[in-house]
Amino acid sequence: MKQEASLSEIETLKNELQEMQRKHSSEKQMLVTKLSEAKQELEDLNRQLKTEIHLRMQVENEKLEAVEIAETLFQRLEDMQSVSDLKSEKTKQDQLHQEILDLQQMLQTEQTLREKAEAENLKDVEMLEALCKEFDGQLQKESKLREEAEIGKMEAVDIAETLLQRLENMQKVLEESSAELKSEKTKQDQLHQEILDLQQTLQTEQALREEAEAENLKDFEMLEAACTEFDEQLQKESKLREEAEIGKMEAVEIAETLLQRLEDMQSVSDLKSEKTKQDQLHQEILDLQQMLQTEQTLREKAEAENLKDVEMLEALCKEFDGQLQKESSKLREEAADRQNGGCGQC
Repeated sequence: MKQEASLSEIETLKNELQEMQRKHSSEKQMLVTKLSEAKQELEDLNRQLKTEIHLRMQVENEKLEAVEIAETLFQRLEDMQSVSDLKSEKTKQDQLHQEILDLQQMLQTEQTLREKAEAENLKDVEMLEALCKEFDGQLQKESKLREEAEIGKMEAVDIAETLLQRLENMQKVLEESSAELKSEKTKQDQLHQEILDLQQTLQTEQALREEAEAENLKDFEMLEAACTEFDEQLQKESKLREEAEIGKMEAVEIAETLLQRLEDMQSVSDLKSEKTKQDQLHQEILDLQQMLQTEQTLREKAEAENLKDVEMLEALCKEFDGQLQKESSKLREEAADRQNGGCGQC
């Protein structure tokens, strides 16, 4: 009867071990799925950054056109200075007036496009913040699952130790019994060895679980670092856009001032006074051209930094892909080893 009870307890312990192995395999598969989802989200962010770069290139082309218009205005102003006919001068001033109006319209269009890009960038920042919160929730959930698994493993070890203690007590009773039970001692030794093997299997399972948890924790920490880096890059990009926006507003104000001064020039009949105002207009157009060139330099710098960020994201995605493949291969090997070990025990 005692031997049957021991066999029943061993069978129960084997079932519990198999259940823990299935649970472990399910949890590892869930972690692999989460890592795949995180990789997909990073690829989506990469595509969004490329779209943002494309929009900025379009804005850059429009600013180059504005610079060309300013240079044309400068050339025509120099032509105006060589003309002595006041009527011809009036016609060229009207042309300059119209071209400055066109420049003002282009700068307003540039401002509208920049505001649209700024709104899209704010949306990207909000999405990244939500993604970071989601990763934090996943890490907390994973920590809770690991604690529950650890408690379950400790309970299984306690059961194995209790069963081993009972078996040792049974062995002492059998040794004290009559010589007719000597043959039972061999069977008890076999049961003892099976329980020791089960205990060793539980310890091995615990070590594999801890190793997998450490690797998964490292992957999630890497994802958190990537989120933080994305947030810093977007904040930096937002600051550069604000500086560019201020420069464009100053350019619009200069264009409005040029327009007002040109209208004042049309009401002046003194040719010498007209020459002085033309010189002032010439200098202000040069200032506008300088501001547009400064804006272009800032934009090229931001473009180079964004290109570097995109390359870094691509490298990070490749690294995550390699880690996922490595993790998947390891899971398959562990599953095969557990299956072979379970068959050997049976």
